[in-house]
Amino acid sequence: MKIKPTEGFVLIKPTTPEPTTASGIVLPEVSKQLPQTGEVIAVGKMVNEKGMFIVPEYKVGDLVLYKKWEVIKYRQDNKESLFIKHKDIIAILE
Repeated sequence: MKIKPTEGFVLIKPTTPEPTTASGIVLPEVSKQLPQTGEVIAVGKMVNEKGMFIVPEYKVGDLVLYKKWEVIKYRQDNKESLFIKHKDIIAILE
């Protein structure tokens, strides 16, 4: 089944954080939090306050940074995805 987000939302596949830091320190299970980066899977329409469509700066396949508290989790076929509001994507990682 293909999912297309409705207006105002983006579907993201979260990336798994590394269990060790760059310097080799192993992070304990307690310190792991919801990932803040993910790959854009699908993009819903964006409309401004005047009702005009806006083309977002990111596209399907981009790796983005998002606010970790404003997500809606979705699971299908044992794969977790996140619905995030357009305004909660704060950066594109290159």
